[in-house]
Amino acid sequence: MTITVDQNDASHIFASACSGIYHSSNGGASWTKSKGIPKDSLRTVHILQDPKRPHTVYAATTEGLWKTSNDAPLGAW
Repeated sequence: MTITVDQNDASHIFASACSGIYHSSNGGASWTKSKGIPKDSLRTVHILQDPKRPHTVYAATTEGLWKTSNDAPLGAW
């Protein structure tokens, strides 16, 4: 649904699908599913990296806005 490339490290990518949010630290060669988003909120319509805090990422889902820092599990914001 959406893909975001880390503004400071092009090998770090965030992507969303109907099954959740994923991140890759090796340019997309392998992916890890982010934890913390309830099943009802899996449809992510936008992922945005904070321009002033590159380790902070926001995910706009059909059920609300979620936030993570340093690849920690996403939590309601």
